[in-house]
Amino acid sequence: AVDEEEEAGTEDVSVDEETQENVEAKDGEETSAEMEGAAMAHVAYLNNVPFVIIRAISDKADNSAQMNYEEFKNQAIIHTVRLVKEFVANMPA
Repeated sequence: AVDEEEEAGTEDVSVDEETQENVEAKDGEETSAEMEGAAMAHVAYLNNVPFVIIRAISDKADNSAQMNYEEFKNQAIIHTVRLVKEFVANMPA
Protein backbone atom coordinates (compact mmCIF):
# COMPACT_ATOMS: atom_id res chain seq x y z
CA ALA A 1 0.00 0.00 0.00
CA VAL A 2 1.27 3.43 -0.85
CA ASP A 3 1.30 5.92 2.00
CA GLU A 4 -1.58 8.40 1.55
CA GLU A 5 0.79 11.36 1.77
CA GLU A 6 3.23 9.80 -0.69
CA GLU A 7 2.68 9.96 -4.42
CA ALA A 8 2.50 6.64 -6.22
CA GLY A 9 5.17 6.37 -8.83
CA THR A 10 7.93 4.38 -10.44
CA GLU A 11 10.65 4.51 -7.84
CA ASP A 12 12.99 2.00 -6.26
CA VAL A 13 10.81 2.10 -3.14
CA SER A 14 7.36 3.67 -2.90
CA VAL A 15 5.60 1.41 -0.41
CA ASP A 16 4.75 2.08 3.19
CA GLU A 17 6.71 0.58 6.10
CA GLU A 18 4.21 -2.26 6.73
CA THR A 19 4.31 -3.36 3.10
CA GLN A 20 8.11 -3.15 3.07
CA GLU A 21 8.24 -5.46 6.10
CA ASN A 22 5.93 -7.90 4.31
CA VAL A 23 8.14 -8.14 1.21
CA GLU A 24 11.46 -8.47 3.02
CA ALA A 25 13.19 -11.84 2.80
CA LYS A 26 11.56 -14.55 4.91
CA ASP A 27 13.23 -17.88 5.67
CA GLY A 28 16.17 -16.93 3.45
CA GLU A 29 14.01 -16.49 0.33
CA GLU A 30 14.12 -13.26 -1.64
CA THR A 31 10.84 -11.49 -2.35
CA SER A 32 9.84 -8.41 -4.33
CA ALA A 33 6.93 -6.02 -4.75
CA GLU A 34 5.37 -5.62 -8.21
CA MET A 35 4.01 -2.09 -8.46
CA GLU A 36 3.68 -1.09 -12.12
CA GLY A 37 2.15 -4.42 -13.14
CA ALA A 38 -0.34 -4.18 -10.28
CA ALA A 39 -1.96 -1.17 -11.92
CA MET A 40 -2.25 -3.05 -15.22
CA ALA A 41 -3.65 -6.10 -13.40
CA HIS A 42 -6.23 -3.98 -11.60
CA VAL A 43 -7.49 -2.42 -14.85
CA ALA A 44 -7.64 -5.85 -16.51
CA TYR A 45 -9.52 -7.28 -13.53
CA LEU A 46 -12.04 -4.42 -13.51
CA ASN A 47 -12.67 -4.98 -17.22
CA ASN A 48 -12.80 -8.78 -16.93
CA VAL A 49 -9.79 -9.15 -19.25
CA PRO A 50 -7.43 -12.10 -18.72
CA PHE A 51 -3.83 -10.99 -18.20
CA VAL A 52 -0.36 -12.19 -17.35
CA ILE A 53 2.56 -10.08 -16.21
CA ILE A 54 6.13 -11.10 -16.99
CA ARG A 55 8.91 -9.20 -15.24
CA ALA A 56 12.64 -9.65 -15.01
CA ILE A 57 14.51 -8.33 -12.00
CA SER A 58 17.93 -7.01 -12.91
CA ASP A 59 19.21 -6.28 -9.40
CA LYS A 60 18.20 -5.72 -5.81
CA ALA A 61 18.06 -1.91 -6.17
CA ASP A 62 21.28 -1.77 -4.19
CA ASN A 63 23.83 -1.91 -7.04
CA SER A 64 24.63 -5.57 -6.34
CA ALA A 65 23.85 -6.85 -9.84
CA GLN A 66 25.97 -9.77 -11.01
CA MET A 67 26.25 -8.38 -14.55
CA ASN A 68 25.99 -5.03 -16.29
CA TYR A 69 22.61 -3.90 -17.55
CA GLU A 70 23.39 -4.37 -21.28
CA GLU A 71 24.35 -8.01 -20.69
CA PHE A 72 21.27 -8.53 -18.52
CA LYS A 73 19.00 -6.91 -21.10
CA ASN A 74 20.28 -9.17 -23.90
CA GLN A 75 19.81 -12.30 -21.80
CA ALA A 76 16.39 -11.14 -20.60
CA ILE A 77 15.22 -10.68 -24.19
CA ILE A 78 16.28 -14.22 -25.13
CA HIS A 79 14.66 -15.77 -22.04
CA THR A 80 11.46 -13.73 -22.37
CA VAL A 81 10.95 -14.62 -26.03
CA ARG A 82 11.46 -18.31 -25.19
CA LEU A 83 9.04 -18.06 -22.26
CA VAL A 84 6.32 -16.27 -24.24
CA LYS A 85 6.58 -18.73 -27.16
CA GLU A 86 6.18 -21.68 -24.77
CA PHE A 87 3.37 -19.94 -22.89
CA VAL A 88 1.40 -19.23 -26.08
CA ALA A 89 2.02 -22.72 -27.45
CA ASN A 90 0.51 -24.23 -24.28
CA MET A 91 -2.55 -21.98 -24.03
CA PRO A 92 -5.88 -23.76 -24.32
CA ALA A 93 -7.64 -23.22 -27.64
